[in-house]
Amino acid sequence: MKYLKKFLKFLLKTLLKLVGAVVGAVLVFVIAIVMYNKLMMKREAARIDPPMGKLVEVDGSKMCVYQGGEGKKTLCFLSGWNTPSPILDYKALYSQMYDDYNIVVIERFGYGYSDDVEGERNLGTILKQDREALSKAGVKGPLILCPTDIAGYEAVLWAQDYPEEVQAIIGLDMYVPGYYNKVETEDRIENSEKEARHKKFGAFRILHVEDEYEVLDSDGLTDEEKNQYRTFIYTKRWNSTAIEELNSIETSAKMTAQKDAPEVPTLLFVSSNSEEDYIAAAKNYADGLKKSKVIEEDCSRPAYNYKYKEICEDMKSYIAGNVK
Repeated sequence: MKYLKKFLKFLLKTLLKLVGAVVGAVLVFVIAIVMYNKLMMKREAARIDPPMGKLVEVDGSKMCVYQGGEGKKTLCFLSGWNTPSPILDYKALYSQMYDDYNIVVIERFGYGYSDDVEGERNLGTILKQDREALSKAGVKGPLILCPTDIAGYEAVLWAQDYPEEVQAIIGLDMYVPGYYNKVETEDRIENSEKEARHKKFGAFRILHVEDEYEVLDSDGLTDEEKNQYRTFIYTKRWNSTAIEELNSIETSAKMTAQKDAPEVPTLLFVSSNSEEDYIAAAKNYADGLKKSKVIEEDCSRPAYNYKYKEICEDMKSYIAGNVK
């Protein structure tokens, strides 16, 4: 019995030392990640300074508006949800259009070079701020809006409320009025809450989140531009401003569906690997319009990351035949 007690005491001490060593190692590991993340953030800041676009003040914060190209018509790109750098994300597509169109990319609050802000991110607020940003950047309409994902709601509302400002809508895998995927939205909310915690101590850098971004495999960006995009992944992904937009998706879908569909030429690109209900919603929406066309691309979403050359040509052809 005496020897058993000694053995148990020895075993307990050994286990306590082992647990202490593991806890200590984990703590050192976490501290190392945090310090490494802070160091990398300082180094990477130089990659995105100065901004590629023009910074303007809207509601007391800075928004970035990119402008380029030459032409009588203006293409205005509105990015999908949680896109780290809209200016770079669309670059492979719009860089082929400089000779034919004025190119504008709005980076709404929480995206790219624009500030993160607090408060509700409903559709009306976002549209108001984007229009003000364009005005202060000296961009004059009318516009051909090119939205992706949830920005499709904004483009439709823009054409509904300010028809004189919108010549056409070219949806790049955009959501249409009435379309709402509850499961997808709930998954986004769950993932955003989880990954926002990871972001606080730099876990993104060891989780290889950049592998999720097809644009980094594209030949439409230079190596330096891809490095800049990675910087935005680590600084802008899952920020509180973008996360707040999730709470308004269902309301945005209903808001735009309650109004009459805007009578503007509408071209919708949809990826064949998208959900069936999304593709069906896009086709049903187009069927209710006078000047509309749906082009289904055999690729994943968003299609412009994979088929930007084909999309560029189809956009030019559609605009030439339908937009005065």
